[in-house]
Amino acid sequence: EGYSEKCVMNNYFGIGLDAKISLEFHNKREEHPVKFRSRTRNFMWYGMLGGREILQRTYRNLEQRIQLECDGQRIPLPSLQGIVVLNIPSFGGGANFWGGVKEDDNFVAPSFDDKVLEVVAVFSSTQMAFSRVMNLQHHRIVQCRSIKITIQGSESVPVQVDGEAWMQPPGYIRIVHKNRAQMLTRDRAFEKTLVSWTDKQKFEKMLQGPLISNEETAVLGPFVDASVALIRCIRVLHTHHRDQVQELIPVFMQTSTCVDKVYSQGRLADLVTKKEAADMISSTACLYAGVGQVVGQVHNMEEDLERKLVHALNLVDAELRRVEQTPSLAAALLQGAAASPVEGLSPISSSAQHSRSTGHVSTVYGLSVQPSDEEYQSDYGLSPVPKQRTKSSGKFGLVRKLRKSKTKDKETREKESREESSAKESVGSMSGVSTNIPVFQWGPEEVGGWLEALALGEYRDSFMKNDIRGAELLALERRDLKDLGVRKVGHVKRILQAVKDLQIR
Repeated sequence: EGYSEKCVMNNYFGIGLDAKISLEFHNKREEHPVKFRSRTRNFMWYGMLGGREILQRTYRNLEQRIQLECDGQRIPLPSLQGIVVLNIPSFGGGANFWGGVKEDDNFVAPSFDDKVLEVVAVFSSTQMAFSRVMNLQHHRIVQCRSIKITIQGSESVPVQVDGEAWMQPPGYIRIVHKNRAQMLTRDRAFEKTLVSWTDKQKFEKMLQGPLISNEETAVLGPFVDASVALIRCIRVLHTHHRDQVQELIPVFMQTSTCVDKVYSQGRLADLVTKKEAADMISSTACLYAGVGQVVGQVHNMEEDLERKLVHALNLVDAELRRVEQTPSLAAALLQGAAASPVEGLSPISSSAQHSRSTGHVSTVYGLSVQPSDEEYQSDYGLSPVPKQRTKSSGKFGLVRKLRKSKTKDKETREKESREESSAKESVGSMSGVSTNIPVFQWGPEEVGGWLEALALGEYRDSFMKNDIRGAELLALERRDLKDLGVRKVGHVKRILQAVKDLQIR
């Protein structure tokens, strides 16, 4: 129809007075950006420019220079200085320029997703200022779905779209619906429901028992982080040494359950009862003691896992000492020991309760773990335990045992590595692949020999037909194997693992 798209309007469109103020503000900000570095200053500039227009009235009788058509019908205009077209119930820094959000006899309730635009008259800058503090409705013109504005005469008129202003020469302006986009909006009804739900949760928690105090929260925050670190280490330990730590599973499961009740979104939950705190402390103490009884039987523990486990134990040991120094939590711990949540394992023995009252944690739990060095800092983002001297009477010697086995484990790993290397060399010679040639220099014949060594010679012709050389072999992925005709899951995994070994080599 001879129209070209100038821009996309998301919020509002203005022509006349409001556009002139926006254009002058933009020009002055371009000239002196230092004077426009705060929100307060910007409001002052808008107020000054708007106040000037009270006297100048630059675009009085604008209705004689423009024509308005809505949904194809000509709309007679009153004496005005500007027109604003709204797509949202907000204008000029948050003012409800339409003057309300409810439906009445003449207009439907405004909404930003109904494809309906609200057209408002601008009579003066004073009216624009008052609209920020009261709902003015006498300036409403019409609601429609499409708008056509005709600029008559020979002079340009200022227009603005979403705050971006320019001088528009005489011609035609059309505003029509283009498309929709997903937007975020504030749902106050949902917020009230959420507040009510939170209050209900708090009330239900209080029915279960008294909540922990702020002082107890400050102590339990680091404690639950240390417990989580220990649980993660035990989970990894169980994965690699399942048979050797099977005795630890009941206490581990019970501790995980107790911690989950008080641990939410990476931190201590907002609402925790004293009973939940006591169960969590007691079960963590049981796990702490259980690790001391079982972990000495673990052989060939990985060095990284050993380092993390020792650090986690040191953290738990330090946090248990802090719990002892908090009277209410220490009492909860003693009560939890009397009725331990884990059958068959109590964190405090009757013969050691006197020692607990004097602060000797190692006697109570039958475990002495020295504070870790910097090399034992955990990868879980927990701070290292400060070094301190403790008077421990009972010693389990966990760290000494772990370190003693480290040398033996290292020798075992080196021996296994040498055996694996020799096995790979023998495979290479059996397949006719020279181990002296780097993999990325292999040709199709070497790749075929490599497949034969994997007992997958059935794919040799397919690899050679597609000219798979060493460089392509190192970059093979699962979807590439599918294209090469490798369909069986076992063959796919065998080839991918072998490629991974080649990459390491």
